[in-house]
Amino acid sequence: MEAEREATEKREQEAVRVAAANREAEELRVATAAAAATPVPTHTPDAAQTEEASMSLVLEDLQPSTPEPSLADVLAEMQAMRGEVVALQKQLAERDALLAERDRHIAALQAEISRDQENRNAAAVAEEARRKNESGLAAFRAGDHAAAFSRFDAAARAGNAQAMNNLATLYINGQGAARSTERAIEFFALAANAGNAQAAANLGNLFARGTDGVQRDPAQAEEWYRRAEMLGHSKAGEYVRALEAQRVAGR
Repeated sequence: MEAEREATEKREQEAVRVAAANREAEELRVATAAAAATPVPTHTPDAAQTEEASMSLVLEDLQPSTPEPSLADVLAEMQAMRGEVVALQKQLAERDALLAERDRHIAALQAEISRDQENRNAAAVAEEARRKNESGLAAFRAGDHAAAFSRFDAAARAGNAQAMNNLATLYINGQGAARSTERAIEFFALAANAGNAQAAANLGNLFARGTDGVQRDPAQAEEWYRRAEMLGHSKAGEYVRALEAQRVAGR
């Protein structure tokens, strides 16, 4: 009997639990249905917040665009740029002119230096030739014709007119070298054309008298005498007058 009573109590307790679970389920269903039927409220910001947000969007996303320049503005800008280019070209032209002037000045200085150096070199050569000619005269007076010829020849090649005349004299006399009237006339003429008065007078003497290999020619003799007179020979005028006297006398 006791066991049967306990079984009955368990059945009753189980029934109570089931009933309680059913009630909770029903309550949950009712609550869910009510929630579904109730509209969900939406959040609406106040007017100030909306305006601020809108202004922010305008300021950030709708910046005013730069207006396109007009044709007049473009032309004015081009004119200004053209003026700048012209001014720059003028500056470049002035700079080029200064550089050209500098180059001309440098070239003139270089030419002057070169001429000065050439003059110094020429002066040194001329002095050496003068000494050679003096040494040749000393050798000639000492009777050393070979040494005199060598020194006169070196000085003549260096452009010394006196040495040319002296070398021609040795050629005409056959001293220090084989006699050569042709070479003598050649060096006398070189010396006379270089300004040596004695050489011109010597040529006048050759053509006035005539000699081996040289035919007498009073006209050429007078021409060379007059050249000698122009170069400062003290007796050339007398020689010219002597020729004129001979011509009058018919000789």
